[in-house]
Amino acid sequence: MSLSITLGLSEAQRSDAAHLYWQAFGDKLGPILGPAPRARAHIERVMQLDHCFCAQRAGALVGIIGFHSDGANFAGGSAQEFRASFGKMRALWALPVLQWVGGPTADQDALMIDGFSVHPSQRGKGIGRALMNRLRDHAQRCGYHAVQLDVAGNNHRARAFYQGCGFVVQSQRNIGPLAALLGFQTVLRMSCDLAQDQRAAP
Repeated sequence: MSLSITLGLSEAQRSDAAHLYWQAFGDKLGPILGPAPRARAHIERVMQLDHCFCAQRAGALVGIIGFHSDGANFAGGSAQEFRASFGKMRALWALPVLQWVGGPTADQDALMIDGFSVHPSQRGKGIGRALMNRLRDHAQRCGYHAVQLDVAGNNHRARAFYQGCGFVVQSQRNIGPLAALLGFQTVLRMSCDLAQDQRAAP
């Protein structure tokens, strides 16, 4: 079955996209946003549908890659939306934690990835690379010179994939005592220079 990659999601795809996002980030964000049903409901509600590329096969959503652009992000939402979903008390500690883990914004000339996930049953079929290629094409058309992302330092599989797509480690942040809560010690900022883009075929 052929793979279709398009910019944006439909309203009917919000729930599937939230589940796909949580499959990739639930382990990392669960201690902050859990329980899972509440977290997925929040993500589904705050999604910016035009800030992602989605991969579909036979009408099913099988992959997604979100991005920051024009002051908006794919699945982060605003502080006000967070308080509406989780309450003021959790927001007091959770918002600073999310901000610290998320680290600095992308460089001025870089497009920042905000969520990247391929359905477990569809991994190893070139979907992730196809999504990444489309995002890089989009970034170049929009005048960006690089694409950047953050990845947990202990996520060796993801890091190897990104390196295979032309990303290199730009910096490393130690999250200190938050490691006990989140299960990883460092966050790597990786960057792909679009002027030297030497991607492999999908």
